[in-house]
Amino acid sequence: ILYVYLFKLMIAITSIAPKHINEGIQAKAVASWKAIGLKVYSINSVSECQQLAPLYPDVTFIPTKRTMERTFGKPYPSINAILDWCKELNEDFFCIINSDIELRCDSQTIDRIKLEMESSIVMANRVNHNGNYSGAQYLAGIDSFFIHKKYLNMFSQTIFCLGQCHFDYWIPYTAIENGVSTTFVKQDIAYHLEHNAQYNQDQWLKTGRYFIWEANLYQFNSTNPQDIGRMSQYIYNFIYTNAKRKQI
Repeated sequence: ILYVYLFKLMIAITSIAPKHINEGIQAKAVASWKAIGLKVYSINSVSECQQLAPLYPDVTFIPTKRTMERTFGKPYPSINAILDWCKELNEDFFCIINSDIELRCDSQTIDRIKLEMESSIVMANRVNHNGNYSGAQYLAGIDSFFIHKKYLNMFSQTIFCLGQCHFDYWIPYTAIENGVSTTFVKQDIAYHLEHNAQYNQDQWLKTGRYFIWEANLYQFNSTNPQDIGRMSQYIYNFIYTNAKRKQI
């Protein structure tokens, strides 16, 4: 069965930042994706595409005007701009991934992930490390999503965006609410060099309040910052209770 997937391309779609706190890490991440056979695209504002394209010759840059700059202060691409772009591409297998996540596995693992994607949205938790690629998986955030094209139409239009909070909970929450299976890769395949958070409390509160509205979770008080935390914990528990964890 896996032999069939050798000939099916996996598309990696990210948004490379013009500046990153860990200099050079995005180039390492891109190299790791290409090493296991992924074709890499980055969706960015028009000006960022012009700035970044000469620096990343192995990446195809996709310009978009659908950014959340007026909301979050930087031209983070809307997650829906990414999902809608995937819908238009004549491919089936997509990896939506943060730009500083290295994938350390072999191409056979990617083929097994493709097989799992036929019936499930697949996710990988990152291992935070300080340069030695050693550590425990970080469960509170999700940095890579492997999604088959057949599942893209269930996602509504939102303000969530790559580079900001809560989009990583919205994807599996939406899948589970729509009766779609979700799977976490049990083994360590995603690695992240630690750095300080690149978002602030106001941004976290904004996306949390939006999540309450988007998901009709009105048992939580969106005006109470503590309730945003309780809502986030509720969604965390919901995801990890419903998703399976599988060695792939």
